[in-house]
Amino acid sequence: MGGDALRPGLAMAPRQGLVAIAALAWLALAAAGPGSALPTLCTGAMLWSLPPIGSLQAALALLGPERLAAGWAVMIAAMMVPLQLDLFDDLGARSLRSRRWGMIVAAAAGYFAVWLMAGLVLVPAALLLRMGAVHWLAAVLPVLGAALLWHVSPLRQSALNACHRLPPFAAFGWRGYRDGAAIGLARAGWCVLACWAIMLLLLVLPAGHFAAMALATVGLAIERAER
Repeated sequence: MGGDALRPGLAMAPRQGLVAIAALAWLALAAAGPGSALPTLCTGAMLWSLPPIGSLQAALALLGPERLAAGWAVMIAAMMVPLQLDLFDDLGARSLRSRRWGMIVAAAAGYFAVWLMAGLVLVPAALLLRMGAVHWLAAVLPVLGAALLWHVSPLRQSALNACHRLPPFAAFGWRGYRDGAAIGLARAGWCVLACWAIMLLLLVLPAGHFAAMALATVGLAIERAER
């Protein structure tokens, strides 16, 4: 790598852009209200204020797939971007200056693609739990128990360990961007494996969604800071 790729501070512009994206996502979540595109996911009480729904297809039609997708995307941007700043910082520091943004965009695209695909499973799962529960506790308590058990499982610890790895990547040509996207895909796969239970729990909570998201993000950040 060239000497400019290793000097401190050269990755700050991409980092500031990512921090701005996360900050805007949190602001959107904080401002979510009845007229927002987000409240179906970002104010959990809405899911529990709906009348009983007979099928998942009817639930998706009533809530609006585009609103659910928008809420999930903003939720991921708010929670996961701050947790992955180390990945993007490392990519920026180890890339040539002229390729820094391209590498970070490729990794971010791969990362978000996996999480968006995970939403195709987790969001309908939350809706199915809501539909089958006579009371919100009947949906929340099983997910809470599963999250606690998963949190202390060896497989989850292995996934967390894998989240700290940054494999080598090509310095030049399209192979570098391909490697960047592959790194983002792999990192997101481990993150989904580590965090699926807490994300599902957040989706089925009947209230306090924003505060629970903030606490979960802080807790995950502290966990990632551990060796």
